[in-house]
Amino acid sequence: MSVSTNSTSADCLPDDILREIFPVHLLSDPDDLALHKLSTIRTHLRLVCRRWNSIVVHTPRCWSTIHFCLYGPPRIPRCDPPPPPKTLALFFKRSQNTPLFIKIYSQESVLADTPYDYLDLLVNTVDRWETLALEVRITEYHESDFHSELLERCPLERATGLRRLSWTQKRFLGRYFNSIFTPTHNGPPVPHHLALSGPLGFPSRLESLLDGFYDNLTSLFITYTFAKDAIPILRMTPRIISLHAGISALNSHLNINTINLPFLRYLSLGSCNEHTLLEFLEVPLLTELRICLDAIGGEYFDPKYLLDHLARSRYSLRVLVLTRIGADRLVGFFQHPSIVTLPTAKVLSKSSPLSREFLESVEEADSDFKARFRTTKVGVFRTWMGG
Repeated sequence: MSVSTNSTSADCLPDDILREIFPVHLLSDPDDLALHKLSTIRTHLRLVCRRWNSIVVHTPRCWSTIHFCLYGPPRIPRCDPPPPPKTLALFFKRSQNTPLFIKIYSQESVLADTPYDYLDLLVNTVDRWETLALEVRITEYHESDFHSELLERCPLERATGLRRLSWTQKRFLGRYFNSIFTPTHNGPPVPHHLALSGPLGFPSRLESLLDGFYDNLTSLFITYTFAKDAIPILRMTPRIISLHAGISALNSHLNINTINLPFLRYLSLGSCNEHTLLEFLEVPLLTELRICLDAIGGEYFDPKYLLDHLARSRYSLRVLVLTRIGADRLVGFFQHPSIVTLPTAKVLSKSSPLSREFLESVEEADSDFKARFRTTKVGVFRTWMGG
């Protein structure tokens, strides 16, 4: 069980509980604790089992998302079990309408013999589900029976706030799509901002599974796959407004397969060359762009080349996020007319400290722009699109 915080001083957990459930390295500086209590920073917490009663009593109304893990997280040596169903029921009741991130891991069950007690508990929360992550390989129970029980007790047509569905296996996806897109009130299925992510090569199977559902998808999260599999999906989903694409060899296919995405507004892009990037920039409504520059043209790609193109053809772009890039390549970047007019710009440094030359180049930029610009020094990226 974990949560994301969006805390204010008037509505958060007491200091002693915060000190127990936050990782020690985050609280080494007293200012860090104040930051987590007062700022709008999102932080994932793993709640300690023995403090559940205190946590339920002090449930912050400001939590933006509650992460509920039905099975133990992988790669964590000691996993505290969830609280008893009655305690968790009270927690859900006190958290009221907070969106839920439901994650089912592929580990041995930490719930003894009562998984269905927790499914019963989730029945009344389906309309709060924001993410459903399925990484299920259940040894104690027949896996097909588990999926059937989950969908029978928690019909996903009620999950109108569902924004992401991810999985590691493809065998049961058809059941989930049928549940999500079941027509309600004798009408057509409502469009979903549903981000789909899966293992390497998933679109080859997804193409047939999504037949008839394409018009109801407005968001795609495609990772760890190849262009030859992904491009047919992109061509069949012209209504998507949000695309997160970590697609290998995309540049070698884009010239052959024209992608028409007239409604695209948000784009996270990696593993392509500058030509492919510029093709995407021709989308007329694009307002937010997140790119991994060290995967675009390698170390020889000049970021100013991107800005020159933006200056010629982009009028709708409002947010630019550059990830995994050495700051020395951005010296002089922020005096460019294209970047100065952006309402928001952000740089996530690859790993090395931001150079003095880089910071001086920001200081030389337009004063209004400096007030909007943000930099973040990042040591390790688990996934560049998650930054």
